[in-house]
Amino acid sequence: MGTVFISTTDIDVDFISQQFLNFQFKGFSTPDKFINCIACFATQGDLITSEWKQIQNVIAGTFTPTEPTAKWNLYLAFFCNETLEIRTKYQIQNDKFCCRKIIFDSFPVPFDDISTMNYLGKELLGLDLSKTEHNQESEPYTCAIADLLENVPLGPTTSEKEKRNDVIASILGRLNDEN
Repeated sequence: MGTVFISTTDIDVDFISQQFLNFQFKGFSTPDKFINCIACFATQGDLITSEWKQIQNVIAGTFTPTEPTAKWNLYLAFFCNETLEIRTKYQIQNDKFCCRKIIFDSFPVPFDDISTMNYLGKELLGLDLSKTEHNQESEPYTCAIADLLENVPLGPTTSEKEKRNDVIASILGRLNDEN
């Protein structure tokens, strides 16, 4: 299945590229602009480790989405051909400021649009997932307490509350008997 991310000029990465000369930046989005991604490419992991906070700060100050929902679906994807320390990856990816962050380490160099879009599609949209069809018919699920709950009153009166309490006591009694 192909990617649904496209390279876009709607995300202006020129300013951020001028601020961080050791990185390459590229903008990607879904065709409906619902999900936007700023891809940040680095050949050395320690560059990401030392600069990621400053990069996100610049993005926070300069990125203005064209769609109202796009601000909640902005990703900063770091691509690096080296492997980052797991603790560093955890810290960066769990940071909630400005945008969601994801790290693709051990990424093949050179950084090309097709590979990048495929990685983004798999990771952010689950394009590598598939549905397995089962031909055998299964019996419908039945819940053991469904009959007990079917006629439980939901109202606020005292008698209705008492009936609910009786049903709960009955269910708990059955559970205790089973154990």
